[in-house]
Amino acid sequence: MAVGQGSQGEMGEGGGSERLSALDATFLEVETRESPMGIGAVCIFDAGTMLRSDGSFDVSRLRAHVDRAIASLPRYRQRIVHTPLIGQPVWIDDTNFNLDFHLRYTRLPAPGDNRQLQRLAARLFSQPIDRDHPLWELWCVEGLTHHRFAIIGKVHHCMADGAAGVGLLTALLQSTPTASTPPPPPPWQPQATPQAVALLRNEIAHRNHQTFGMVRTLARAMTQAVAGPARTPLAPAPAHERNAAGTRPAQAVANGIYDILRAALHRRTRTPLTPDRIGGARRFDIARVGLADVKAIAAQLGGTVNDVVLTLVAGVLREFLAQRGMNPTTIGALRAMIPVNLRAPGSDQGGNQLAMLLTELPIHEGDPRVRHRLVREATERLKHQSDQIAASAFVTSVADAAATGVLSKIFHAAVRLRSFDVVVTNVRGPSATLFVGDAPMLALYPMVPLYERQAIGVAVFSYAGTLHIGLSAAWDLVPDLHDVALQFERCLDELRID
Repeated sequence: MAVGQGSQGEMGEGGGSERLSALDATFLEVETRESPMGIGAVCIFDAGTMLRSDGSFDVSRLRAHVDRAIASLPRYRQRIVHTPLIGQPVWIDDTNFNLDFHLRYTRLPAPGDNRQLQRLAARLFSQPIDRDHPLWELWCVEGLTHHRFAIIGKVHHCMADGAAGVGLLTALLQSTPTASTPPPPPPWQPQATPQAVALLRNEIAHRNHQTFGMVRTLARAMTQAVAGPARTPLAPAPAHERNAAGTRPAQAVANGIYDILRAALHRRTRTPLTPDRIGGARRFDIARVGLADVKAIAAQLGGTVNDVVLTLVAGVLREFLAQRGMNPTTIGALRAMIPVNLRAPGSDQGGNQLAMLLTELPIHEGDPRVRHRLVREATERLKHQSDQIAASAFVTSVADAAATGVLSKIFHAAVRLRSFDVVVTNVRGPSATLFVGDAPMLALYPMVPLYERQAIGVAVFSYAGTLHIGLSAAWDLVPDLHDVALQFERCLDELRID
């Protein structure tokens, strides 16, 4: 579907400006009132000494931790402007940045349970982020039961994907507890706002440079595409011209475009997962399963933790549709769009560094272990036989060279054609407990935005030995979202081998 290279620095005459990549800009462009593009998480903490003896929250300590964290994340002090005439979005320093605009506080009424917290999170994620400021909010929530508090983090998808969002988590939290207040960071000096004419010159220079490379790649791809069928064997390419699978890059592009178009244009069964309208209000609910249990099932049945996660999602959605009077065996497989992190191990690059791949969820299969085998086979084909990533990279390079709007139009078309039924994200988080001050983080439930015509989104985050599952849904269409969340444990039990 798409692959991003993150925000692209184009400093030059534009001064302190940095253009958004095609994928970053796409998440900005596809946002609508019914489909706000905030991603984030609900983080729950044991309060430690962050609560004073009188029960009030130590706001100044949390503020000091956040101030220290964003000092290492320049994007959190930048806002978006658009290049004159062309409209290309770019990042510039927000000369009026005020931390207290982004760090906000609220309190749950008694009894302060998880249900109230989830309703609050859903309401916050129903609201688009103010584009006149840096595109993030951090809400501190007091009043939770059992001496707890929560932090609800919300970042626009154009700033970060799920893996990049872990960067803020890493900067804010520590691996060891401390009751001391961190010292203030060095004073921040924003770069001057670049002149409009400099932004325009930068963008024209970028497009000229990118276009030459894109035209060469396009010519090679089209030559090989018309030379024969997509999978026709060719003479072995020189080593320097092969990708990891041994395919010529241009042939991989042609193969991948063919695969994506075939999947996108295939007529799909309409279900309650892909309604005509979803509305702007959201529900949010949570589930959790033991990571050790999931790993044990993966070891016994084969495949990866992600294969087990997809199998669980398939089982949950099978039951969801059955509860709405649909026969899953006649629907066939659903199609999931899966964001795949493309960062090298240890990379801390921000922005969106991902490919959005399509795979099948075999809800038509009643036997849960057969369902797992079909999921595993589908993901193996995706990893070893599909050229979707190569094709997506090429499409993105065209968009970066010509106009970032190209990619958003492709994405809009995919949503309108219902090319996928559900988004499923799975992000690996820290295995050890993290702390803000001396308050340990007990859980982190991720939140994924809903695209138009997507009734449910599933996000999974592994942390401290547990898979934390966050379910986002359209308010009016999925009033039984809590029942959906409860199905994850049942589907896990079905896969266990005694």
